[in-house]
Amino acid sequence: MNAHDWIATGLGWYLFAAVFVLLWWVAPRLGSPHLKTFEKGLALFIALNYAFYHVSAAVLGDWSVQDSLPFHMCNLTQLLLIWHLLTGQQWAFRISAIWGPLGGIQALFTPGIEADYWFPLVVQFFVSHSLVVLVPIYLMVRAGRRLPKRFFWPIIGYTHLVALVLHLINRSLGSNYMYVNQPPPVDHPLLHGSWPYYLFWIDVALFALVALFLWGFRRYTHPEGEGNPSVVASIKTNIMDKQTIKNQLYENHNSFISYLETLTEEEFLNSKNDKWTAGQQLEHIFLGVKPVRQILSLPKFLLKLIWGQANRESKSYEDLVKKYLLKLENGGRATGRFIPQKVSVENGQKLKINLKNELDKLAVKLDKLSEEELDKYILPHPLLGKLTIREMLYFTIYHVRHHEELTKRNFK
Repeated sequence: MNAHDWIATGLGWYLFAAVFVLLWWVAPRLGSPHLKTFEKGLALFIALNYAFYHVSAAVLGDWSVQDSLPFHMCNLTQLLLIWHLLTGQQWAFRISAIWGPLGGIQALFTPGIEADYWFPLVVQFFVSHSLVVLVPIYLMVRAGRRLPKRFFWPIIGYTHLVALVLHLINRSLGSNYMYVNQPPPVDHPLLHGSWPYYLFWIDVALFALVALFLWGFRRYTHPEGEGNPSVVASIKTNIMDKQTIKNQLYENHNSFISYLETLTEEEFLNSKNDKWTAGQQLEHIFLGVKPVRQILSLPKFLLKLIWGQANRESKSYEDLVKKYLLKLENGGRATGRFIPQKVSVENGQKLKINLKNELDKLAVKLDKLSEEELDKYILPHPLLGKLTIREMLYFTIYHVRHHEELTKRNFK
């Protein structure tokens, strides 16, 4: 069987279905302690799959500057996904989230493969394009990534800028990357006329498909926030529901613990300018999570009796964070039992385990509360005063991210 025969059997869609099943039913979700490890492994798999193409093409004598540089949209998307999964850079995810699904699905429907294409490379082609379609969607739907709410014009602008640069590169190399210098060698309903007329119809499709994609995944967007995006938590919505709160509690605390595990013993104990060590930052977070779990263990009638009920709506996540940052700007600091003691490396290991246990217990308590009860009952906060349960959980979500950034800043 030649490559076209394999395509006719539906091989590409079987491989697409296999990748879908792995990502949707096997891969960890947001909140899983295995998520970051899985993402690193996913980056490695994408890289190895892509490297297999280059090595195979070189051995077969098919590699060339005109055809094999990573300048097609789907190849660029693979590199962006690898970079994002390894470094967490959001700009790389945002671009790949549009380019991957929209470019990859075109390649799956109209694969530009010659009949004599080597079978392992046929498999590599369909696996790579399945990955660029499905991995960005998995990262949004299952792993908590979000696109900016006003992303239509930025991604249109980025795409046209890259296309212009590649047009100039193509003229210099005699290549046709991203097919901006001549139509691709496939039978596609959008391809009408020669250069530059076919580009008009591709552009019309680009505008329409980007708009449709952003509309279809509008629930996985967040408003552009103010301030330093490295300080404000990664997901910002007006009101987080219970499941989102639980997911973010796990994601942010697991992120902090994972970062601490990358530190050497010397770094873990290091302090600059009398700032807290990484171990003290960890203990402070533990001292903040534990009393929230303890208070939520009380009977609801005691919560009402001691602290009363809310007479207002819960603040949004953004407003709660702004209130906290304003308190810090005005000199607010940890006091009393929330000030950590010296933490040894051995005690730090125990604290990591205890913090994970507290999060699990807190998640159980959260499951027993309704959405209405999150806004009904009041809890005391030593710096922010009376907060609804939802607001207290917002604070807990942001608090650990804030101290992770402080810990990183201590090494700069």
